[in-house]
Amino acid sequence: MSKKILAIFCLGGFMALTGCEVVYDSQQQNALNECDKLLSWNDRSECIKQSKKSYDQYEKQRKDLIEKGTEK
Repeated sequence: MSKKILAIFCLGGFMALTGCEVVYDSQQQNALNECDKLLSWNDRSECIKQSKKSYDQYEKQRKDLIEKGTEK
């Protein structure tokens, strides 16, 4: 019984640590799917460019914006 509880606890911890990135990746894929629906090649290209940001890039940009907001 304790092995099951430990396994569930470890799995929950793993999901908590990686959860944000998984959700971000899923949202990025949804955004890319929406880009594919655009008729204009230029619009589609710009949309894809904006949607290609990695989670690490997004997180850095988010932290930079938060820091700039607290400097005021």
